[in-house]
Amino acid sequence: RVLFRSKRWREDRVEAKLPVFVNTKRGLTKDINSTGLFFEVTEEHTLGSKINLEVEINTSEGLIKLVCQGEVVRVEKKDGKLGVGAKILIQEIKGIKP
Repeated sequence: RVLFRSKRWREDRVEAKLPVFVNTKRGLTKDINSTGLFFEVTEEHTLGSKINLEVEINTSEGLIKLVCQGEVVRVEKKDGKLGVGAKILIQEIKGIKP
């Protein structure tokens, strides 16, 4: 389901709580679309920095991994959690054997 639409983003965002590995540290996505994602992690990130992301998605065909290079475009601290918004620069989908 579409979470929200905003003038700030060009694409609809979909609420999705998926495991994400950011530079090998585990986190959890909050929302995602075709051009970016927002996730919570424990490690600090700097605006404009490049990051490597792997998002695990369970599909009817099995587990797939979205492997991306992204750029940090938003960082916010709220209720003791660190939220990071990243723009996807490069992406590749890889299948994982069941």
